[in-house]
Amino acid sequence: MSRFILVLEQGGGCDYTIGCGTKVVELDATDGTMASLEAIEVIDYYGGFAPHETRVAEATIYKVDDAVQLDLDGIRAGRKAEADKAKAKAKEKKERREFERLQKKFGGKP
Repeated sequence: MSRFILVLEQGGGCDYTIGCGTKVVELDATDGTMASLEAIEVIDYYGGFAPHETRVAEATIYKVDDAVQLDLDGIRAGRKAEADKAKAKAKEKKERREFERLQKKFGGKP
């Protein structure tokens, strides 16, 4: 069975958020014809053919051959670990500069 997704664009949209005026719907269809029929039902459900503000301006069906789910938690953890490592390195560099300054001021031995 093929997988299809339907991307609906409201038209006009807005500039302040990701996906404003966009909706993605997974279609439960066996072929392109069935996907088109289901898409019409979905568009109608979201007011696509009604003359009001939420009218759908564009609708595109995509056949999905493969999908990759991103490990967002893993990516975030990796980025945080990198940031923590960079922060620790900067702190150590600052402390070493201070240590060298104090050694110059008071001599190398206690």
